[in-house]
Amino acid sequence: MAGACWAAWLDELAEMSRHALPPRARKPSEYIRGPQYFQSIQLHEGEQSLRHAIEALGEDTLMFATDYPHSESWFPKSVEAVLGWRSISETVRRKLLWDNAARCYARLTARRPQPVLHPLG
Repeated sequence: MAGACWAAWLDELAEMSRHALPPRARKPSEYIRGPQYFQSIQLHEGEQSLRHAIEALGEDTLMFATDYPHSESWFPKSVEAVLGWRSISETVRRKLLWDNAARCYARLTARRPQPVLHPLG
């Protein structure tokens, strides 16, 4: 996914295109609020776009990715850039940079059988 800034306008776009879409019980933004995760924060879209994406998707669905080695990557300064965005609370930044990914991958690994370790290593 090329950033998550599109999420802020998803309902508006669906409303403008309602004549071409099948009927739905809920707004598109309600369908994408979870339990799936989105691994994208495009730094070049900026802090304000990220705030809009958080409003649309919720703070528990986004995960940080550097997008290395693509040209739009700010690696190795990606994390410092997100940490510097002060309009995003410390709690939300922690979710973006750590908590959401840890929860996502814990959920995935919980479904897989754990390897049996040999007693001799």
